[in-house]
Amino acid sequence: MAIFARVKGSAETGPPARGAARPQARDASIDARSRARLTALLASFALLAQASPAWAGSDDAAWIAGRAIALTAGVLVAALVALTRTGSRVRLIPAIGLYLLFGSLFRYGLIDDAYISLRYAGNLAAGDGLVWNPGERVEGYTSFLWVVVLGLLHAVTRIPLELLATAGSIGCGIGCLVAVDRLATRLSRDRRPSSLPSLLLAAYLPLAFWGFSGMETALFVWLLLAFLERVAAAFDGESLRYRDGLLLAGGLLLCRPEAYAYVPLLLSALARRDPRGLLRGAVGALTLAVPHLVVRRLFYGDFLPNTFYVKVDFSSAQLMAHGISYLAEGALPHLPLLVGAVWGLIRLRRGGGPRPQDLLLPLTLATALGIAVYTGGDHFRELRFFLVPSAVLAVMAAPAAAATAPGSARWFRTAGAAGLAVALLLLTVYHRDLGRSSSLQFGAAITRRWRAAGEWLRTQASPGDLLATPVAGAIPFVSGLPTIDMLGLNDRVIARKPVRLGVDSRDHEKFDAAYVLGREPRWIFLGHFAAADLGDAARRCAVMPVYRDLFQHLPRDRYELVTGRSPGAAWTFLRRKD
Repeated sequence: MAIFARVKGSAETGPPARGAARPQARDASIDARSRARLTALLASFALLAQASPAWAGSDDAAWIAGRAIALTAGVLVAALVALTRTGSRVRLIPAIGLYLLFGSLFRYGLIDDAYISLRYAGNLAAGDGLVWNPGERVEGYTSFLWVVVLGLLHAVTRIPLELLATAGSIGCGIGCLVAVDRLATRLSRDRRPSSLPSLLLAAYLPLAFWGFSGMETALFVWLLLAFLERVAAAFDGESLRYRDGLLLAGGLLLCRPEAYAYVPLLLSALARRDPRGLLRGAVGALTLAVPHLVVRRLFYGDFLPNTFYVKVDFSSAQLMAHGISYLAEGALPHLPLLVGAVWGLIRLRRGGGPRPQDLLLPLTLATALGIAVYTGGDHFRELRFFLVPSAVLAVMAAPAAAATAPGSARWFRTAGAAGLAVALLLLTVYHRDLGRSSSLQFGAAITRRWRAAGEWLRTQASPGDLLATPVAGAIPFVSGLPTIDMLGLNDRVIARKPVRLGVDSRDHEKFDAAYVLGREPRWIFLGHFAAADLGDAARRCAVMPVYRDLFQHLPRDRYELVTGRSPGAAWTFLRRKD
């Protein structure tokens, strides 16, 4: 600033033209050197990606490394375009393109759990109501909003549910990028948009995985970020409106149960700043939440969803210990986000210190982490419970790439921001081999096999045959058979079995083979393998406690092995003898 002051003073005193040209030439030389440094840094990031195959340690290392290299190049291009054109209307296009490229290259798509919602949505569209099996009332889905929207759209348009879910979740992922950009702009002191938050979020593997999964996860994050932006706007004099409470807060409460932790906390932040907005927002939220709770109680007989009793059941010390372990295991890939957030906080402090609305982000972050601990984390490896914290940290990093400094400082920040995005990409792809497992072993890859098993079963079973399976997604959806969910998500009896959660594993702890076999299912799904006999099948299934319990109670004289095959795949069922 002193240099600029001296230059300004020289101009006011009328310096010679020759002398006035020197500062301009000096600025140009600084800018040229900065561009050279940036190019060198970006080249080093590219070389880092080239070295990535050694990290994978698997037979599919080349496949994953090739995609990591392509995505790294995409991050660098997106960084150069977005971070140097911060004020442009097209600043989000690089981040959106990177997100779509990520999901496409890694072949992400519908995961098995998405088919649970699709089965309920299909029954709703068919006129059977929000039920798992026609005539059985159990709330085994997590998101009332997602299921109802899919069911109504399918009933009106007849577009396949799988296509609706895929397109909808991908669109919600784009909505997350837009919402994080709007939130960062809202919290900026000078309302200057920053492309860094959307770029970081687009380079984050879990957003692509869950955005392409066909589940409601991206919708929830989008609604939460949008509601957070409206709450922050209240601190700028834009009072929270009734429709904000109705569509955003109410939508959140209908989307996922953990919204009952976020919404009251965010609304309470307005107690002093915008009490009338707080009242309007609360009334808007309750306009949807109260009827939903009443209908749930009348239709399902409970105020809580069936999934709550299976996964949380009012928690326990053991379950919360699993939650702490979950956060510790997933912390490392988020180091670039944490660095960016600290960098942003340092710049924020230099700019005058935090304002009341800046505390909304730490409040949301603490709530997200507390939910992860209370619920015991997640059995998915794809860091689902880290999506909200990652989006918040990305917004906190926005001041780090503020394009307010000329010359070398701006290009240095651009290089640093690009480096954070590349580091985040590589860490989330290679941490615990997450890129390989999410694209080649789990997610859409294994769901395609289960879908094929469901198609085979549909040709072999008679209408009305009862199926029992712990894989309660694609197989029941495609086969169309009435199904016993052996892990209790869609079974009221198993869900309410008294089991102390958190003792053995992070999830899938409730099962009851005696109850399942007592219902005499015609078919029982065992897995994707071809077994020689029942003993061989029992050994292959022993890795899952639900199957160990099954074979301990199984009347072997009443069931026989049946193996189905398709090119490159096989699956084994138990079939009850006539």
